This record gives sequence, C-alpha cells and structure tokens, in this order.
Amino acid sequence: MKPMHPDAERIVIDRHGDLFHQGVKITHQRTIELFLRNLRRAPDGGYLIEVGRERASVEIEDAPLLALRCSVEQDRLICLTNDGQSGELMPESLWIGGQDALYGVLAGRGLAVRFSRQAHVQAAEHVEPDPSDRSRFVLRLGRRAFPIAAQPPPDVR
Repeated sequence: MKPMHPDAERIVIDRHGDLFHQGVKITHQRTIELFLRNLRRAPDGGYLIEVGRERASVEIEDAPLLALRCSVEQDRLICLTNDGQSGELMPESLWIGGQDALYGVLAGRGLAVRFSRQAHVQAAEHVEPDPSDRSRFVLRLGRRAFPIAAQPPPDVR
C-alpha cells in the first residue's frame, strides 16, 4: 500500500471531530465522510484511513468519531455520527470522560464515539441514577440498565 499523498505524514482528527491534513482543516463534506467511513484500527493499535490501495496514518486527539444525534429505537441506542452513518452504540461501553463528556463504542466497527452536546442531551433522557449506588448512573433501554463507567473499556484507546 502507498500513502494517500506522497508527502502525507498524517491526518489529525481533533477533539471536535474536525479533520486536518498538514495543519489545514478538511472542509469538503464528502471527503470527510469518505475518510471517516474508511477509518480503521491499525495492527499496532493506532488508526489509519485506507481508500482502495492508498492509506494514511491518523492521529486521534480524543475519539475517532463524533455522535451528532442519538435516539432509542427498539431498546437500542442509535447514533448518527459525523461520517454520515447511523449505527448502534454498544450500551455496555458507555463512559464519562474529561469535561463530563459521554463516550461509547460503535457496534460492528469497534470505534470510540464522543457525544456532541446535542447527542449527550438526547441520551440523557434515558439516563437515571443507579439504584444500587446513587452516586453512579445507568442508561435505561427498556427493562435493561447499563452502568455508565468512569473510564473507557480496557480495549478502547
């Protein structure tokens, strides 16, 4: 495989979900969606974008994807992410990170998602105090309650 651009060092995804190449913000929406839809974990644990036979390494400042909106459908938490796709979030993967931001992991892709303010508010409609420990919270999906952790799962970077 060859780099996406001969002089490409890496692409950066900042904590707000914006993409940068050589310090310049990528603004073309279809390019952003193409890159994010082709974002993968590298064998070394880092991230890369692979489009066809081309690849670029990716530096992630916070989470690879940003949840723009979320809703509960048939007892599943569904998030629209900044790659233009909707997907199910694994409810057992939720955690609270820095600045009280909500995070989770997308089912099927295994990528961490940081909730935007709007998505956080939408998910909070289904959050309640944990009956066994009132200092903690759970996500309620139908009859099931999923604890919201204070740290990410061990396999999430």
